Amino acid sequence: MCLFDVYAFADYSGSERVAGQQNAIALAVLPQEIKVACRQWTREKLRDQVIQILIDSTLKNKRVFFGFDHQYSFPMGLFEELTGGHWVAWDQVLHLLGEGGYGLPPVGNSPRKWAEMANDRIITRLGVSKGPFWGPNFSQEHDPRFPFGKTIIKERRLVEERQTDMKPIFKIGGPGSVGLQSIAGIPHLYSIKAECKRLGLPLFCWPFDGWDCPSEGHILVEIYPRLMNFGPKNDVADAKETAKAISSLDKNRELERLLKPSLTEEEKQRAQLEGWVIGVK
Repeated sequence: MCLFDVYAFADYSGSERVAGQQNAIALAVLPQEIKVACRQWTREKLRDQVIQILIDSTLKNKRVFFGFDHQYSFPMGLFEELTGGHWVAWDQVLHLLGEGGYGLPPVGNSPRKWAEMANDRIITRLGVSKGPFWGPNFSQEHDPRFPFGKTIIKERRLVEERQTDMKPIFKIGGPGSVGLQSIAGIPHLYSIKAECKRLGLPLFCWPFDGWDCPSEGHILVEIYPRLMNFGPKNDVADAKETAKAISSLDKNRELERLLKPSLTEEEKQRAQLEGWVIGVK
């Protein structure tokens, strides 16, 4: 018996331009056959569509397993160096990017500008010459060569230290980078979580809410398409093949196993702040 009824995966765009978003967002939903909605969608449209799927599924007593093609959090050290505070819960990062604070605005539709302001804040606060965000055609083009200065910021999350072909969130632009997608996407996770709470929709965010998923309700996970799609690589193909792969894993009773990576208790505590990717052992 399957644990879930609906499988959804969205391939994301970090473009600040609406036209760029509309050319690079795809959502695949698999109840019986793949249904792909793409083109002419903005990030806001995608977020609203996902919330509607959760509403409709809840009314039908169906469970949704879903995710997005971007990172859900930052490596250890960034929140502390940006804010001067202690990082004890993922929600602190969601609120910082979704609502702003500590001298930073909400990300809104300007993920590149937010990254520039985060760099400036760290440079000013710590007296270092560079910030962590970098990339081609960005205000800081060159890799700061971690560890830079005397900061405590790690270049990669623990999951990226395990899955070494994943790009660090700090790289803004360039082949395979997901920095802008992630900065743009995290505030929408904040909105989805807040709307689910407002509407009373049961949502469990793995592993931030814990490592053992409940037997009821919807599950949000971070998914790396390269672990699911072994064919052609593009937004629609990644969305389709990832939804199909997750469905197949559930039918073969392998999905639950992938939600239990081999981590020490200390590593689990770190990953509950940084996030983890399903399928990384």
